[in-house]
Amino acid sequence: MERETLEDDIISDNEMRLEDEGISDIPPEESQPHRPPKGKDTCKRSKVWDHFIAYTDGDGKPRAKWSYGKIGLPLKHDWVMVRKFVKVLQYFYDLTNRVSGLLYVTSNTFLDEISDVDDLLNEWINGDDVDLVDMARQMNAKFDKYWGNIEKMNIMLYVAVILDPRHKFFYLRYVFKNVHGPEIGEKMGDLAKSALYDVFEEYKKMYSSTTSRPSTTSSSESKLDSYLNEKIETDEPPSFSITEWWKLHTPRFPILARLARDVLAMPISTVASESAFSTGGRIIDDFRASLTPKMAQALIGCQD
Repeated sequence: MERETLEDDIISDNEMRLEDEGISDIPPEESQPHRPPKGKDTCKRSKVWDHFIAYTDGDGKPRAKWSYGKIGLPLKHDWVMVRKFVKVLQYFYDLTNRVSGLLYVTSNTFLDEISDVDDLLNEWINGDDVDLVDMARQMNAKFDKYWGNIEKMNIMLYVAVILDPRHKFFYLRYVFKNVHGPEIGEKMGDLAKSALYDVFEEYKKMYSSTTSRPSTTSSSESKLDSYLNEKIETDEPPSFSITEWWKLHTPRFPILARLARDVLAMPISTVASESAFSTGGRIIDDFRASLTPKMAQALIGCQD
């Protein structure tokens, strides 16, 4: 049975402590760490209670107090800060849920999400709110640590963006130049395009003989060029589905469609959203706990 109240939690904890230590009375205000006794089966509960101290009040009723000193009631300024924190946290909460999805493609949206975060942090840094400016600067330092050097990122994530018919190569190069400057943008754009052609070459070797109408090297290459040079799609979800688009265009681009199927299957995040927001242990859901050997090998290989 789960404990539902603070009082039930503290009563149970004190009863078990009395049984273990043979103590019939605990002096008022005597602080004791609020942890379950060793050797006892206890209910699973939030780790928030690790930050409280249990004691018995003068009237004999159990109480709990904050472990880090006296904290008063929230003031008006505190609630103003809370609203600011909620505004910040809500954005990243929604972002984490989007990139942690399992039932839809996420690798092609990676560049959009990173660019939006960069724009948002810069907006806060250049704003008039002193509290948000300080917070955004600290967040931006962490952001630059993980995402500042685009040359260290997995190049296949850039390939996934090119394989999105709404973006292709033009959009990738535009974002690179807009965020990192013309020189780095040009360099990374060429690197991503070269990676796409290299991977496509490998897929030609593997699948050219298995297609219904084997293509020559020149015709296969022209298929990739044809895809890149075609007009980009202008529809957006829910009217547009990238998986349905590639399914529909598989007869036109048989080898490229195989490549898109494998690249777009890569998840942006290998951490479940439940784990990202949990104060407890790591959570692995049924999908991530049952990866096939082929998929596990692909995920590991993408990090080499």
